[in-house]
Amino acid sequence: MVAPGQFVLYSHVIPDLPAGNYTIDVAQDITAPNAGAETLRAHLEVTAPRFGLPASQLLSTFPPNQGQGAFSTRLPQVVLLDRMLPWEREVMPGAPARIPWLALVTLADGECQFKGGVPVAQCVTAGVTLTGPSDAATGDCVVVTQDVVNQVFPTKSELPLLAHVRQVDMYDTELNIGGGDGWLSVVLSSRLPQPGVRYRACLISLEGQYDVLPDSAEEAQGFKGTHVYPDAIPKLGGYAFASGGVAAARSLTVADAWSAPGGARAVEAVRAAPAGIIGPLAGAMNGVSMDLIAPNVPQYTFPVLATWQFTCSGAGDFRSLMEGLDVGMLGTVPQPPPAPAPGQKPPPPAGPPPEALDTGHIALRHVSRAGQAGLAWYRGPLAARPMDREQPGPDGTLPLLHSSDQARRVGPDGRENLSLAAAFEIGRLLALADPSIVAALLSWRKDGFDEARRQVLISQEPTLSLLGTTDIGAGFGGRAGGSLVTGLGADGAVRLGAVRLGPVRPLTDPGRPAAGVDDADRVTLLSAGLGVPAEVVSRLLGPSGERVPLQVPVGAQTAGLDALAAAAATELAGLRAASYGAAAAITADLPREG
Repeated sequence: MVAPGQFVLYSHVIPDLPAGNYTIDVAQDITAPNAGAETLRAHLEVTAPRFGLPASQLLSTFPPNQGQGAFSTRLPQVVLLDRMLPWEREVMPGAPARIPWLALVTLADGECQFKGGVPVAQCVTAGVTLTGPSDAATGDCVVVTQDVVNQVFPTKSELPLLAHVRQVDMYDTELNIGGGDGWLSVVLSSRLPQPGVRYRACLISLEGQYDVLPDSAEEAQGFKGTHVYPDAIPKLGGYAFASGGVAAARSLTVADAWSAPGGARAVEAVRAAPAGIIGPLAGAMNGVSMDLIAPNVPQYTFPVLATWQFTCSGAGDFRSLMEGLDVGMLGTVPQPPPAPAPGQKPPPPAGPPPEALDTGHIALRHVSRAGQAGLAWYRGPLAARPMDREQPGPDGTLPLLHSSDQARRVGPDGRENLSLAAAFEIGRLLALADPSIVAALLSWRKDGFDEARRQVLISQEPTLSLLGTTDIGAGFGGRAGGSLVTGLGADGAVRLGAVRLGPVRPLTDPGRPAAGVDDADRVTLLSAGLGVPAEVVSRLLGPSGERVPLQVPVGAQTAGLDALAAAAATELAGLRAASYGAAAAITADLPREG
């Protein structure tokens, strides 16, 4: 097990048997004379994904699918639940087992053609044959040129470094709470996204095409460009054809990409190309054939096991944000806005300058919980000058806050300072948005909270406080309950009622007595209690006043189910006739309404 907050990295996890077909021969030698056993030959197939990745094996991707943000400082990656998947197949016959057969490539507009749902025979480059069974009839693939492979794909020396295995604590894993065994495989891309470009990330198979990768990459000083074919990205509004290709039109923004809204106009401009050049996904990202983008160059086709798209919207890392700050100090006189051009309306008048302090606090409108509007001070985590930090208490720890209201402070001017309260609430919401923290809280509530509650209850009882946790866990509750029941005695219930519950209620309630009726007169008593005429009660009770039981004669023993059924019908006939007669007599004597 991995300690919480830690994880272990492994360069690779190689399976004992890679995917493929195997033959097992089992022979047995018997020393007894004239005895022997035939040799057993069995065929074994080790399967693994080849053209499609099950959804249950894909844990997460970065950047997220259809995400838009500042992703220029982290390499794209995909996390798989199978720790051996990147090494379950041989990338080439005779290649070292530590070389993965999977690679993650990040491709921009105009650098590839993506095809979906094509036969698996068309998912590899023409002339490449993959032996063994296929896991699907159709699959996805991506078509690229040799220039794209040389500039974007990982090299042979980089490929083993772009896949590894992590052993993590599952309670500290955001997307897999309490599930799995903590072993994950990660495949990274070798290309950093650039701001203003939309990308398609493809987890491709290099099986049988490992030799296409370059051996090593040349060291380059600085970044050369955002696209391998910058001239192949059409600029909206201007298209021309020269020698069957798109005229030079450089594009460095997302709005100019084919995948941008309105990019269908770019496709309309290439419809005049020869038939078959425009792919089936024309108008979508990477839908234009590479024959139009880079004609007469070698092309390669690679199977795609997983793919997603994202947009790198800008340089939003800490360095770029700090370099773009307005460094005007507090009190800097703002420059007046430029005069409007002739015929244009002047800009609306600026509001009063904000009320700010030299400590970095600014006055903001605030509505209290009572509904009163006013102003409150607020400051972010960055201060304009050194500040005094809150010091620990006598026990060496900082005061513990349980709610954001405890972090409210009142300034010398009487206004509330909500800086710490806002920081506390933001931190609490961020923590509750983390599934791993929610899972830890539920686990504590299930186990730790009950234990803490039990300890508090025991500590409040003088007798139980003398017991240790071991005694309580060893069945003290069951023994105490048994001793209590045993010691109650004959008058235990009376004693419990007198002490805790008051007078003990009798087992039966006699009800209200019938006035003017003698208990010895059964006929009158039953007639008054049941509301039945006395004559009917007398007839039912008989002359002596006692209920006359029905005499049901018992016949001799019979054998067989048919004979038993006939005997039962005979025996029940008298009982049925007697019951019908009694019911008819009672009904005849009942008073009639109307």
